Amino acid sequence: MSRSTQVNSQEGSMEEKVSKPVDTSPTLERKRAKYTVEDVKRLCGISRSTVMREIRRKRLGCYRARRTLRFSEEHITKYLEKVEQGAK
Repeated sequence: MSRSTQVNSQEGSMEEKVSKPVDTSPTLERKRAKYTVEDVKRLCGISRSTVMREIRRKRLGCYRARRTLRFSEEHITKYLEKVEQGAK
């Protein structure tokens, strides 16, 4: 086998690996959803200062990227469940 044939056969196998679709679970897709402070404010029906206070008190989880806060659907759901349990 010549050098060029070896390279071409290797490239073919790389293309096959890349072209296969990646299966992701619905759970993973749900967790990827990112919400802003404004979104959480609207979804939960609370003020911005309450969102910030709940984050400080570790009642509401979030992701921090420098000064930007992002929330997953799981963060919001857990927070709302905690609030609902506390109201009972």
